[in-house]
Amino acid sequence: MKKTLPYFVLGLSRTFFRKWFLPVIGALTLSGCFPAKYVPEGQYLLSETRIKTNARQLNKSEMQTYIRQRPNKRVLGFRFHLWLYNRSKPEKNNWINRGFRQIGEAPVVFDEYQTSRSAEQLRLYLVNKGYFNAKVDHEVFFRKKEAYVTFNINSGNPYHIRSFHYSVEDTVLIPYLMRDTANSLVKPGIVYDVDVLQNERLRIESYLKNRGFYSFSKDYIWYAADTSQIMKSIDLTLNVGKYTEIDSRGKLVQGSHPRYKVRNLMVYASGREKRMSDSA
Repeated sequence: MKKTLPYFVLGLSRTFFRKWFLPVIGALTLSGCFPAKYVPEGQYLLSETRIKTNARQLNKSEMQTYIRQRPNKRVLGFRFHLWLYNRSKPEKNNWINRGFRQIGEAPVVFDEYQTSRSAEQLRLYLVNKGYFNAKVDHEVFFRKKEAYVTFNINSGNPYHIRSFHYSVEDTVLIPYLMRDTANSLVKPGIVYDVDVLQNERLRIESYLKNRGFYSFSKDYIWYAADTSQIMKSIDLTLNVGKYTEIDSRGKLVQGSHPRYKVRNLMVYASGREKRMSDSA
């Protein structure tokens, strides 16, 4: 026996489809044809930014974060928030128009200066990733009232770390650091990467603090690099400075990094206090 939906359900579905679904879809479709509705005369809506590079190993998603101007966000490919903003009427300040503007998103107007800054930021990012000879330019394609930006990256070959050495001014720290070299994030053969070098400074700081050098800071660590243009390689030295403080006379003095020990240990058990002195 063939089953059919009740008449009132069919009627409700048809009413919803005719009165709400079709008008909304129609409005979205029509408004999509005029996304630059509130873009000033002589200017362009930033519609797209793309990155083209010859280096597959580069992270495009990470590089996108260095682009200073981003197009209006899309939902399922549609600029819904821009559409909401365009539905508002600037000359009216009633609740519905205020709502459209607050929930919506104003058009992102293409800015040549910001685009040039983005290209420079991308170049600096590549330098920090070891691509010292990288070149970045951009081109803009205009169509109607919209601008499409492409950043072209010629990365060149990255520099690798050929050798890695330590130079430690404080002899007290030498045995601790030498015992920990196997855990270093910086090793010969890896691509030069500023983020890796900074993380190594943080790692050493944590390592020494956990061994009693509580006042040690990553600021005592710096790098010296000797580059070879021909070999595209770097001889890297990690330097560790002496402990520095200002004495009671206001004079800057240097010495060995102090290593702290536990003087007293208080143990509480069953409501009674027990003191253990000069431990560790």
